[in-house]
Amino acid sequence: AKNELRKIADNKKMYEDYKNAKAINTLDAYNNFMQSYPDNKYASDVLDEIIKINANANLVSELDNLVANGLVDDRDGNNYKLTRINNQVWFRDNLKYHDGEPLNSKSKWKKLYDWESAFCYYNNDALNQNSGVLYNFIAADRECPYGWHLPSNNEWVYALNSSNYKDLFVGSPYGYRNSAGKYLDDDYKTYFWSNSETVIDAFGWVKYKGS
Repeated sequence: AKNELRKIADNKKMYEDYKNAKAINTLDAYNNFMQSYPDNKYASDVLDEIIKINANANLVSELDNLVANGLVDDRDGNNYKLTRINNQVWFRDNLKYHDGEPLNSKSKWKKLYDWESAFCYYNNDALNQNSGVLYNFIAADRECPYGWHLPSNNEWVYALNSSNYKDLFVGSPYGYRNSAGKYLDDDYKTYFWSNSETVIDAFGWVKYKGS
């Protein structure tokens, strides 16, 4: 009877130590658990967690190298600063790539169909291309470099709830061009597309100057 009680107590302590290791979720915690209980029924699960941590560490290292090197867009040679938000990498700069000629005409911009792609420079001034290009939704979704995409609404929420979300925004607010073809909010707001669509529109995000 005494041996059975001791076995129950040992199993209970092993379980509590296992739960603590899971709660801490570090290599040290899991390795300490395995050293304390070399032969235990949780070994398979613990080893799976160790593999996940090592894989995540390798991924973080790869992402940090990507951020350190920046991105050169092989379509036009433009270089972009990047930042890491946990296990995601985001552009810090506005995209400058464009395919074709800017649509300067206010009347033509106003008449764009939902499936038409168009871009322009703020106030139709080519000097503003150094700050980035203003795209309508179709163009913004299409012109991302290979392997990149417009963030979804959920990805925006995730990034903006991170501690270093301000790393996403550099430079002065650039404004936007509305559906009527009018330029607005230069040096006051920056507008960002999302690839999440509603029945009538795509989600977007706005950053105010100084926020």
